[in-house]
Amino acid sequence: MTMYEKKQPVSVWVILVFIFWLIVNIRVEAGLASTMERTIDGIVGGALLLTVIFFALRFFKCDGLSCAEK
Repeated sequence: MTMYEKKQPVSVWVILVFIFWLIVNIRVEAGLASTMERTIDGIVGGALLLTVIFFALRFFKCDGLSCAEK
């Protein structure tokens, strides 16, 4: 028996997570957030920063220490 899994597109989950983070971020900026919301906002902000750095290094084809040699 073959079972087919129904998978939602990744883009739907990305949009939902982005909207959730946006709401939390607005609450943090307004000063209405709890400690947990501030923590989540900081973790997501840090992960976003690391992701941007990673993609920038990939764009410039930097592979660690060998980046300066190219």
